[in-house]
Amino acid sequence: MKIKKASASFGKLNGDTLELADGLNIVNAPNESGKSTWCAFIRTMLYGLNTADRDKIGYLSDKTKYRPWNEKPMEGSMDITHDGKDITIQRTALGKAPMKDFSAVITGTDISVPGINGENAGQVLTGVTKPVFERSAFIRQSGMQVAQTSDLEKRIASIVSSGDESVSYSDADKKLRAWTRRRKHNASVGTIPALQAKIKEKLDAVERIRHECEESANLRTKLEQLTAEKELLERELIALDSYEEILLQKKLEQLRRDAVEKELKVKACAASLDRYGKTDDETLTELRADLTAMESFENMETTAEAAYLDAMKALENAENEAGSTMFRSMSVQEADDLCDDAEHLEEQTAKSKKTSKNLTLIFAVLAVITAVAGFLLSSPLNIVLWAVAAACVIALVCIISASAKSAKLLREVLSKYRIEDTKQFRAKVEEYTGLRAKEESAKAVFASAESAYNAAKESNTQHVRGMLDNARLVDAKIRTVQELQETLNTVAQLKAEYQAARSSSDMASALYKAKEADYKPKAVTPPDITPRYDRKDTLAAITKTAQSIEFTNAAYNMTLGRLKVLGDPMVLESEISSLRQELAEQQAQYDALVLAAEVLAQADNEIHTRFAPVLSKTAGSIFHRITGGRYDMLAFDKTLDAAAQAKGDTVSKNVLFLSEGTSDQIYLSLRLAVCQLALDSLEPCPIILDDALASFDDDRLALALDYLKELASVRQIIVFSCHNREANYFANDPDVNIVSL
Repeated sequence: MKIKKASASFGKLNGDTLELADGLNIVNAPNESGKSTWCAFIRTMLYGLNTADRDKIGYLSDKTKYRPWNEKPMEGSMDITHDGKDITIQRTALGKAPMKDFSAVITGTDISVPGINGENAGQVLTGVTKPVFERSAFIRQSGMQVAQTSDLEKRIASIVSSGDESVSYSDADKKLRAWTRRRKHNASVGTIPALQAKIKEKLDAVERIRHECEESANLRTKLEQLTAEKELLERELIALDSYEEILLQKKLEQLRRDAVEKELKVKACAASLDRYGKTDDETLTELRADLTAMESFENMETTAEAAYLDAMKALENAENEAGSTMFRSMSVQEADDLCDDAEHLEEQTAKSKKTSKNLTLIFAVLAVITAVAGFLLSSPLNIVLWAVAAACVIALVCIISASAKSAKLLREVLSKYRIEDTKQFRAKVEEYTGLRAKEESAKAVFASAESAYNAAKESNTQHVRGMLDNARLVDAKIRTVQELQETLNTVAQLKAEYQAARSSSDMASALYKAKEADYKPKAVTPPDITPRYDRKDTLAAITKTAQSIEFTNAAYNMTLGRLKVLGDPMVLESEISSLRQELAEQQAQYDALVLAAEVLAQADNEIHTRFAPVLSKTAGSIFHRITGGRYDMLAFDKTLDAAAQAKGDTVSKNVLFLSEGTSDQIYLSLRLAVCQLALDSLEPCPIILDDALASFDDDRLALALDYLKELASVRQIIVFSCHNREANYFANDPDVNIVSL
């Protein structure tokens, strides 16, 4: 976030405007000119005004302190840049509540910015809550130095945690431990162990009563069950004779039904076989033999087909090889004749070259001689000699022309076929002759393979046709080999089922007739129960059950006697309830105290063991810069008490031993380190310094300003100062915005 312009009716500011730039801004003004008021206004625009704050003795709330002197409503606006957008935020009065009405719009429009309201504006724009902002990026001279170790602990804790500077970890932890010891010091001392002991005593008494009640109830239930079991066994003994007779009748009836059902199954199997034609074993065996033989015919056809396809592929390869040569459009004889012509031209060219060479010398000499003689001799003989010389020259030209024509024809033939000489031409022709011979051989092999394949296919077809004709004697609907196989399997299964059904039916019929012959019918009344045992076991069970009833009854009477001695459980339960309620209250208080101590310790440990080392290193680096290398190290102990070690020193010195200016430089380094570590680096909020450099000497002021300018390359810096030193230092620097109030 960057602040571009602020306009305020706030405190002494009467519609004043402050314009800022990216990077480093130096706002120079004397005391009482409104520097701190501008700082408070920026904070209020971001985080709002706490209207619930009240004036106290020696303290004025912000709503009172910054009430406009001109008696106008407290209000203002700020133009900012956030997340790549130009935004204007405004706060005005809402009724009697100052700065309560908030709006955030895209600058120059009425388009509201979603996600930003008066409650969360500061946290959304800066990335941190108000307490963290006030203790990191909002740096005032009055908040730079902390004089004591306890105060330092509170301030550092507030920077990185809740922002409450009124309580330290040590004080809070001491109180929490005292409260927890009062409730439970160890396993036997404290209000909680005492209540637990009383409750246990009462619970033991209730447990004994509960145990005796359960034992009594179990014995009573067992006695009732044994009595019912004895009565049931006696009824089963009476019904046993009738049940055995009825059971015998049912078994005989079941045997009869089983014999009838199995005979019906035999008839059903026979009816299923009758739907087919010839199903004798001889016909079925012959058809299975034909199916087996069909596999041999199919294998012969498959083998012949593979040979046919291989021959076809070989023929295609031979044709492709012959067709890929330069002579593919010629016969072998035509290619051979063409090669002979090329060789003849080569031979003729060679002879022409040799003749041309010899005749060229002769005619050249003769032409020279005749020309010279013609020049020297007088006319008319010189005319004849000149004519002879001209004839020699013409003859020489003709010889050379003939030799060149033969060579040209040879070159054209060789160039057409991209051949270097006639030897390579002859080799290509011989290669072509071999490829054509290979092609003819492949054609012969293909014709033979094709004939064999057609013959094998015809044999297989004839065999299948004859087999299917015979198959229709079994089932006239058969049209394919697959249907034949399915029919044979079905018929075989039906014949097997018929044989099995016939055998099972004969056995069931024989068994029924044997049992019927031995049975003598009796008239019986159906029993109302089904006996579980035979007669002998039923009598033994009756005797055993009677003995158990006697023993259980004696134990039940003894349990009732013990319960009378133990007392009323309702009174004990009421006492336990009261004790438990008191214990729950004490335990809840104890758990809350323990949890509070643990959370407090975790927070303290988180601050010091995780944040302090990184904070020390980062703050130390900044401190080294702004002191000109005077100090090599800045460290914080567990209480975050600062110690600095100067260059060349063997030990570090506590901040209490250092000057006020150095102390302010330590805490400035600390706050800038917190900004670097705790504030958002992707959308950095401005750092505001209100006379924070007042106690710096000129040299360290220059170093601090150089560091702030460097930091301003990534984060807007606004320095309010009552001195002219900062403005004079950057007087000629165009990258620094200097504002005078």
